[in-house]
Amino acid sequence: MREQRTSDGFLLIAGGILIALFMGWGWGKSRALAATGLHNSQFVKLWLFCLKYIGSVVILTIFSAT
Repeated sequence: MREQRTSDGFLLIAGGILIALFMGWGWGKSRALAATGLHNSQFVKLWLFCLKYIGSVVILTIFSAT
């Protein structure tokens, strides 16, 4: 049972970081804006910054702690 919880946690964290990296770095600003329906504003700049840098660092920190 412990192995299942460990692998579940690993896969959830790995999936989260892959999504954050893909949305922030791979997909690009124009496609991310089109998919979310947001318009180019200060909020969008903050959102993309958090997605690219802060989110990736936080997820990697959680990943390294598990």
